[in-house]
Amino acid sequence: AEAKKKKDAKRKKKLAEEKKRKAAADRKRKAEKERKRKEADMKKQLEAKAREGRARQAMSKYAPRIQRKVQDNWYLPPRGAEGCNPIVQVNLAPDGKVLKARIVKSSGDSFCDESVEKAFMRASPIPIPLDPDLYSEFKVIDFPFRP
Repeated sequence: AEAKKKKDAKRKKKLAEEKKRKAAADRKRKAEKERKRKEADMKKQLEAKAREGRARQAMSKYAPRIQRKVQDNWYLPPRGAEGCNPIVQVNLAPDGKVLKARIVKSSGDSFCDESVEKAFMRASPIPIPLDPDLYSEFKVIDFPFRP
């Protein structure tokens, strides 16, 4: 009977140790999984910031080109250019083709607004970077028109 008790105690001790080892391994595995998730999130954030930086750089480079091309295709409205500064939302294809242009902030002069919308359509395709990574930043742009 004494031998059986010792054997049972030894078995219970062994089971408890095994349970502890499994719990420790589980904690370690979960911690590693969480560390990898955080690392992946950080990498995504850094990539997004880098992409935003490239997009800002590209926009500052391409905005004057877009403005120039639209101005070259703009017919001055009968009332002149004074105050003709609407903000136009432009939907673009990857090659710069203007799919749609609409006024999102009016200049207060419907002739001006309409002439600017038409100028964007005539200016198609407008110059945008051909880098597919930047297309998402140029797919829809709100462009402040300045005569």
